[in-house]
Amino acid sequence: MNYIKDFLRLFTRSTPFLLGNTLSFLPYLLFLNYSDGLSWSSILPFVLFYTLRMTGIFLLRVLPEGVDSYTLWMIAILLGCGGSLIGTLGFLFPALYSVAAVALGLAAAWFLPAKLTVDRYEWLKGSRTMRPAYYFAGFLLAILLFLTLSIGSVAGRTFSFALYTIFFIACYHTVTHYPHFDLKFAGIRLRTLRKGELLLFAAFFLLLFLLRIGRSLTRIATVDLALIGFCGLFLLLVILGGVFRPHRKLPLWLNSLTFVNGMMGNFLFLFGSLYVGTVFGGSQVPTRVFLPYILGMMIGLLVRGPLLQRWGRQRAPLLFLSGQAVGLLLILWSAGMWSVFFILSLFRSICSAWLNEQHFAVTALPFDQRLIAKGTVQNEGSLLHQFVLMLTLSGLILWRGLPQNTLLSITTYIAASQKEKWILEAAKYLNVGLLLVILLVLLAVFRRKPAVYQPTEAATQAKRHSQDELH
Repeated sequence: MNYIKDFLRLFTRSTPFLLGNTLSFLPYLLFLNYSDGLSWSSILPFVLFYTLRMTGIFLLRVLPEGVDSYTLWMIAILLGCGGSLIGTLGFLFPALYSVAAVALGLAAAWFLPAKLTVDRYEWLKGSRTMRPAYYFAGFLLAILLFLTLSIGSVAGRTFSFALYTIFFIACYHTVTHYPHFDLKFAGIRLRTLRKGELLLFAAFFLLLFLLRIGRSLTRIATVDLALIGFCGLFLLLVILGGVFRPHRKLPLWLNSLTFVNGMMGNFLFLFGSLYVGTVFGGSQVPTRVFLPYILGMMIGLLVRGPLLQRWGRQRAPLLFLSGQAVGLLLILWSAGMWSVFFILSLFRSICSAWLNEQHFAVTALPFDQRLIAKGTVQNEGSLLHQFVLMLTLSGLILWRGLPQNTLLSITTYIAASQKEKWILEAAKYLNVGLLLVILLVLLAVFRRKPAVYQPTEAATQAKRHSQDELH
């Protein structure tokens, strides 16, 4: 009997890791599978989830100031569990998918930064929340999720939501048994809302919502309005110093690397699924995009320590930037893109973990806010790349003299005509060129002045400030 308990405990303790690394894309695929691209009711859940997942991190800047990482993580777990359970009932009442999308979108935005902050705090207190066996168990559960994605029917979608509900329940059980778990719902203090941050969230949410709705409902005027509005908003933020405005206390090199990491993530996740879904068909997205993404992430966890030790943490940015540049260059020779997505995912996951260390070393921000700062800048980079991509596609369509609604047909994950495929191929090379230029500029900067925090410094500073700042 004890063997059975130990076996089940192994999988339950791996669920925080599993959810943290799949919550951003599994509901994305499930709601995309539900959407028929024609009716408002089928499109709305996908749009709501995607928009809140991308912009929910900005909403954290206006939450009550008394919310600590344990409480925020528990809120995300409860939202995710409720959203998954409601999604399980969606086959009976389709309107419930929209409710599930809101809950899962916010959970996806808040889950990972809160989890990583709690893990760090537990580690500083001498408690290990992850062991090698948990990674292996999480990988097995990820394969199970991947199999449910391959079904693609109502039954498969329902089973995926039900499985996710079980995972969230197991995650709740695991987190509440952390040695230093301390929930403070009763202690939340409602103070003044930051109007500037609330307006930023509302603006990004509205523009991204219009973009997704316009693309899904084939309303090109809505897409144009969203693109023009975003360009104006982002230009205003740049003029006011807004790209780094919430995090002026962080060094420019750290914000720059985090911002670019967000752009690379959007290229890997959004453009990758768009390109494969349009050129090879939507059924190829799980195997050609998300399977190499998961494998790259898992292998990155295994090789990260030895690789950084051999390379040298001081020169780590050169490794990340060079590896991602190699992955982009492989696009010139790789027809299926499988190896490209694997290499990009591998180096991006290593870079993301290293950036977590660097942000935890910054004592100018409260302990609970350090990964929120990272997530905010990273999502700004992702949003910028997304709108640059849409502008690029619109410009290529205009240059080729094609009707502007071509933009809508090549962003619906349906196999396109030869002219439309040419547009996507050209956009691919332009995006790769843009990202390569940015990576090379950062490579030159970090070669001359590798201004990074040492891990010993990070650990010492974090231990010194964590107790006072976390609670």
